[in-house]
Amino acid sequence: QDFNYARPIYINKKKNAMCRRDWFGMVDSKVRSLEEHRIYLEDEWFRPAEPPVVDVWMMGNLIYTILTDLYLFEKPTNLDVEETAIELVKGRRSPYPEHIKVSNDPSIIAMKEALDMCWTQNWKKRPTARAVSNYLIDRLREITGQEDPDV
Repeated sequence: QDFNYARPIYINKKKNAMCRRDWFGMVDSKVRSLEEHRIYLEDEWFRPAEPPVVDVWMMGNLIYTILTDLYLFEKPTNLDVEETAIELVKGRRSPYPEHIKVSNDPSIIAMKEALDMCWTQNWKKRPTARAVSNYLIDRLREITGQEDPDV
């Protein structure tokens, strides 16, 4: 799976239908990988990363949106592309809504941990997509008590 340039599918919440797309470029550049933000900012610490770890970062962006129903740095203040890039390069992360932050639900805790894995700042230490997937499957087994949970 190539998460880096996968296209989001927008849903019209009033009509409960997919929004049509007439352009297929990178729509929301706020959701670039950390490495792409470093290039955007012309960061002196940028070092080319291996493509699979860039995709793992992007997988984290998708997990964040699924978990919170928000895009990166949409709330409490909607940051623009440059402000988002600066925050991420400094090692800061988009905050969780309060109900996610304080949740004791094991599935939410597992998703937050997977997100932390994906958003490892140093790409050389970032796990593979398979490692993140295995972590989530293992947590699902623990939560459901099933050896082969239906995913």
